[in-house]
Amino acid sequence: MSSIAPYGYVKNPDNPKEWLVDEESAEVVREIFRLCVDGYGPRRIANILTSRSILCPTAYALSKGYGIASNLPKNPCQWSSTVVVNILERMDYLGHTVNFKTYRKSYKQKKKMKNDKSEWKIFENTHEPIIDQSTFDIVQKIRANRKRPTKMGEMPMFSGILYCADCGKKLSFHRRVSDPDTKHNFVCSNYRSDTHNCSMHYIRNVVVEQLVLENLREVVSYVRAYEDEFVQMVMDADMKQKTKELSKKKRQLSEKEKRHAQLDSLFQRIYEDNVSGKLSDERFAKLSQGYETEQKELQAEIESLCEELAQEEQQSVNVKSFLSIVRKYTEIPQLTPEIVHEFIDRIIVHEADKSSGKRIQEIEIIYNHIGIFDRSKVNVYRGKAV
Repeated sequence: MSSIAPYGYVKNPDNPKEWLVDEESAEVVREIFRLCVDGYGPRRIANILTSRSILCPTAYALSKGYGIASNLPKNPCQWSSTVVVNILERMDYLGHTVNFKTYRKSYKQKKKMKNDKSEWKIFENTHEPIIDQSTFDIVQKIRANRKRPTKMGEMPMFSGILYCADCGKKLSFHRRVSDPDTKHNFVCSNYRSDTHNCSMHYIRNVVVEQLVLENLREVVSYVRAYEDEFVQMVMDADMKQKTKELSKKKRQLSEKEKRHAQLDSLFQRIYEDNVSGKLSDERFAKLSQGYETEQKELQAEIESLCEELAQEEQQSVNVKSFLSIVRKYTEIPQLTPEIVHEFIDRIIVHEADKSSGKRIQEIEIIYNHIGIFDRSKVNVYRGKAV
């Protein structure tokens, strides 16, 4: 346990090893997470807290008489984006104690070094949580897909979750100050960078919002009416998809292992030819270097495939988690950033097809916990769902 409880907690006076929720600062922590879910970045959150004259963690600790090493800042209500990020990424707010996040190279050095997350030691449910797991996961997902706000300070609801169906790159958001909301759009960032490696994949923000809202309402309605059938459908689809992916990766693994073994034989052959004089030293060095390079690359790919296969064979669709999200909503009158990130993992946008004289564009909605649902494919016809 650290000598000082994290912002949002206070040490139990009767048991210094126990953290108790400090409601005053805990509510600020909850507000920070709420603002992040609503699409606000760390800098905007820090500015909001500063404008509300809320004491920053250091000033708040000093005001409560907690002994800390930091000096009181010039403006006790000045928040920084760094402090906000630290709060958003801190697992302690889930009720867990996390140790070994830092280390010192030797007892002679005062500077702390950051440990890799794999080196952390997490003790679960050691104190009362301030943030629930669902909210924390949504925030981490937002942080992982974080995009820069627009020049107008906006963070579009779908930023970071729209992907190009052809090149796999994320779609970037575009708007002009004079444009109405109906003109705001997304295009493939690969196309936007003028690499000529992909096409536009243009889609308007209002169209994505309309399609996602309609599809989400349909899925939620279907799950509520036919829960048992839904569970069976998702499990069957997951097993089918998983079997297909496993078979493909096993085939790739077999081919790479076969080539790896062939390279051993080839290397042995050119070595014997070099010893017998059939192959010059210069040619032998060139061939052997090429074989060694290819073999190293193959070995890395084989290890990666083995790891992926081991993970996929252990994974299963968490239908219960998806059902628990559905049960939270009796209806969805409109989309919010929280709903989008709670339900949706990513959205795949295909290029529009104009061959029939009509603009038809397909998007695929991949849901959290269950992946692609059969009803999650929709088309766009001139910006309207069909």
